[in-house]
Amino acid sequence: MNTTCLGNLMIMDVDSSLTWGNHFIFNVMDPTGKFIPLTPALATQCGYSISVDHWGNVKFIASVLSCFAENNARATTAENDIWQIVFHLPKEKAMTVHQAMSEGYGVNTTYSRIVLRTPYNTSESQSQLIQGVPLSVVRSTTFYKQRWMILMVDTAVACPIDGTTFTEEMITWAVPQIITPLVPTLPISNVDVQLGVNNEILLPSTIIARNYNLTVGPNVVIVQFPVGATGGYYKSHVIPDSAHGIYGITYTIDPFLVYSWEDDTYDKTKYTLLHPITTPFMPRPPHVNFPPTVTGYCDLANFYVNATNGNLGKNWLLVVGTRTLTPAMETEYTYQETATSVLMTVPYNSPDVVYELVSSSEIRSRLDLALKDSAKLWIYTNFSISCSFPLKMIECYTNGTMTALAVKVESVPSLNPSQLTLRDPSCKPSLSTDGTAFFHFNVNTCQTTRKFASNIMTYENEVQWTSPTITYRFAIACHYYINDTEVVSLEPMDNPAPVVEPVLGMITVVIKLALDVSYNSFYGSSDYPVVKYLQEPLYFEVELLNRQDPQVELFLENCWATASTDRDRSPQWDIIIDSCGNTEDLYKTIFHPVTANQRVLFPSHLKRFEVKMFTFTNEQTVLETPIYVHCGVVICDANQPSDGVCRGQCIPGKQRFGKCENLASFQLAVLTHLILKLNFSLPIGRSADRKNRVVVSSGPIDVGAGSHS
Repeated sequence: MNTTCLGNLMIMDVDSSLTWGNHFIFNVMDPTGKFIPLTPALATQCGYSISVDHWGNVKFIASVLSCFAENNARATTAENDIWQIVFHLPKEKAMTVHQAMSEGYGVNTTYSRIVLRTPYNTSESQSQLIQGVPLSVVRSTTFYKQRWMILMVDTAVACPIDGTTFTEEMITWAVPQIITPLVPTLPISNVDVQLGVNNEILLPSTIIARNYNLTVGPNVVIVQFPVGATGGYYKSHVIPDSAHGIYGITYTIDPFLVYSWEDDTYDKTKYTLLHPITTPFMPRPPHVNFPPTVTGYCDLANFYVNATNGNLGKNWLLVVGTRTLTPAMETEYTYQETATSVLMTVPYNSPDVVYELVSSSEIRSRLDLALKDSAKLWIYTNFSISCSFPLKMIECYTNGTMTALAVKVESVPSLNPSQLTLRDPSCKPSLSTDGTAFFHFNVNTCQTTRKFASNIMTYENEVQWTSPTITYRFAIACHYYINDTEVVSLEPMDNPAPVVEPVLGMITVVIKLALDVSYNSFYGSSDYPVVKYLQEPLYFEVELLNRQDPQVELFLENCWATASTDRDRSPQWDIIIDSCGNTEDLYKTIFHPVTANQRVLFPSHLKRFEVKMFTFTNEQTVLETPIYVHCGVVICDANQPSDGVCRGQCIPGKQRFGKCENLASFQLAVLTHLILKLNFSLPIGRSADRKNRVVVSSGPIDVGAGSHS
């Protein structure tokens, strides 16, 4: 049994398992507590509807203004307050309330409304053709007694009685865009039309996904449903004939439209039109097909599903929850396909699972599956499996803290878990997802209450959320023994001797080009290649990243330039050799000191140097190629000043490696003094626009590849 609300309608669906093969009747309770059988005539008069589908499922619909709804004025009150009702079609006819009710009409009053209900095809109704759609219309004026005056209230009822057409592939439903008997004055504004199916208003994205079509034209609203579309169902039939009978099918779908508009008489009018549709009988050649089937079971953490092909092979698509299975979902759900079946494992907390019920120690989840025809998207079968899974929703800790896991359950579809709070609205989730919220708090905070019972102290709080239509509450509690005895066994043991083992790690070093000598701003990745004039200074900075150890120092071992990204390819020119500038260069490399500031926390992690812009030549020809700068670095221990590797910027190579001749024998020394050698590249280009650039040789040109100028 499932209940939903749709505007001013309350809907209850009763599964056929409760009614199949049994006689059933609905009773309503009057204000005195007496149960009254709900006959078809009484249902029409009082705002109720009962229908049964092909499989015996029952749908019960009640208006919130029905005769026996709580706090509603009754027909007897209406009889006392209403003087008479004058019906205008096909000609004027006056009736008392008693006479109208004896004719099958329903007349109620509330504190702010007059309610008129009418059966189809009464003598006071008239068929009108509006925009090509026939409607059954009843128009009347109600004379209402109120103290020393009589109020006249115009009432109108209009319902389409046709407008549906069928083909083998499509259902078309037409409704006037403006139902003129319900509109006292024209024009109207803010017209809105919403489409729903099976008691649920659909989003535009859902309408498109199901291949429905909703067109709101200036005169007519057109709704189209492909025969076999999601949301409806097929039913097979055999019609007897003189020989063997005719086999065929019908397709049924249960749509509705919700109109709203504004006019000069009333602020806003809302009109709901329920229109169950069943296609005419469609003959089909007799085929004996075995549809696919689904079975499943659960363990402590997963659902296991087995979908077996019918005799037509795998001609179906699998819908998990509300999503059609995709390759990404197949990976997520351990999907295995054989020649005859499909096996799939779905975790209890997957996004396609619905949470039905929650307790402090377990959660009840439900997995809904559907198999639909891969060509026409017919629904072959629906399958649901519901299981309880052990899960600690509440944890209590001896340090006076507690945790709680709240989940979004099916009965609260509009819940956003991130909006959940404890009793104190400022106590929000520590972590939240689309389906869960996790709280971690101290028992002395968040308006947690404490009480004592015997030898137990209990702390209680509540996860809660409230909207205008629904309230979510999840009670949480922790119980502690006030006096308790625990036996603890202690056995002394010697601590094992510390062992130092070498391990490998990642060290990140970057080389950057500064805009000027202040080294405050740098070129970004989108700025390269950077265009420079010959002999224009270039300010480089090499930095060791992601290290907080002030005892580590970075040194430049060698830096050189090439005409390509290949650091070993000719031509080449040395910029720094063994931490010293190249003595053969006419323009000396300048090393700039590094001092601590807001950006530079550890000056020993950086090195800065300046060189003049140059270019390569080949046989007195200037190579118009970008220049790439490469550097090899050494990471040193700043606590070893006696070690040649850390004595200064310009260090001879023999002295630098004097402590590390045998790397295999001195692994500890390698970790301490020579951690890693790396090469990094940075492109620097010059302009190819010869109109605005003049290439000038900065010195003698050596003939031959690889010369430097």
